[in-house]
Amino acid sequence: MERREILNEIDATLDQLIKNAAALNEVTSNPLYQTEVDALQKMQESLLARLLHLDGFLKEKSQNKTERSIYDKLTIFSELSSTLAKQVQSTYPKPSAKRSKSKLKITQ
Repeated sequence: MERREILNEIDATLDQLIKNAAALNEVTSNPLYQTEVDALQKMQESLLARLLHLDGFLKEKSQNKTERSIYDKLTIFSELSSTLAKQVQSTYPKPSAKRSKSKLKITQ
């Protein structure tokens, strides 16, 4: 695969990651969409794996229009993911730190 093709694949993968992250932001807070949330999260994992795989093919770096677009999309995705993570975190209560106290017996 040529460098240009790899960059185009990365660009398309980032578009899909952004689209899925936006969809997740819309449905995460509604428990009626749990199946959709699970499917979108699995798709995000798959797309991220693809992105990492494609990134492995890129050895040299040069500044061009496509790479700038990729950087901008990564920034957008990062912001959407951060917002999503905060929303998911606020949906679930913080676990309590209660521990069962066991009595220690000291034998002499």
